[in-house]
Amino acid sequence: MAKGKKAPVSIAPKLVALLKQLSAEDRPRAIRAALLLVGEGGSESLDLGQGGDGGSGFPVGTEGGRGRVGKAQEFFAKKLPRTKLEELAVAARYREDRDGTTSSSKAELEAIFKEARKNFDSKHYRRDLENAKQAGLFTRAPAKEGASLSDYGLKYVDALPDREAAKALVRPKKGKARGKKKRT
Repeated sequence: MAKGKKAPVSIAPKLVALLKQLSAEDRPRAIRAALLLVGEGGSESLDLGQGGDGGSGFPVGTEGGRGRVGKAQEFFAKKLPRTKLEELAVAARYREDRDGTTSSSKAELEAIFKEARKNFDSKHYRRDLENAKQAGLFTRAPAKEGASLSDYGLKYVDALPDREAAKALVRPKKGKARGKKKRT
C-alpha cells in the first residue's frame, strides 16, 4: 500500500454508515456517483447488483431523464431482444424508465427505435402490437390509447437478457374463446 493512503478496510465502516442512510434503490447510484467523482468508471456501465429490478446499470449522469437509463441503443444492447415483439416491449420499457410514462404511441415507439438504430416496421406495427398483446407483453387496451406494458411484459423485459429467468415467469392466462352456441 502506498504511503499516506488508508486501507480499504478502515474506510468500509464509514461507507456502510453513510449508505445505511439511503434507500436500497439509491445506494448503487451513490456508489456509482462517488466512483465517477474520483475518476473511476468512466462511461462504461458499473453493474452493482441491480439485476432485474428495473435498474439499467448505466452510470449516473447519462442522458435519460431520471438518470436510471442510458441511451436507447445501450438499453437495447443490454436487453438483447430477439424478436420484433421483444423489441416493442424493450422500447416501451425504455420510455417508462426514461420518461416515467405508462403508455406509448406508435410515433413515440418509432422515435425510440430510431434512437436505438433499429428498424421500425411501420407497415406492420398494428399486427406486431396485436401479437405482443396476445403474448401477454402488453395490455389489451385499444391501440388508440397507446401501447402499455402489462405486468408480465414489465417483468419479462426486466429479466432480459436472462432468457431462463424470462421463461420462468408465469405467463398470463388467456381468456376463454367465446363462440356461437350451436342450435339444436
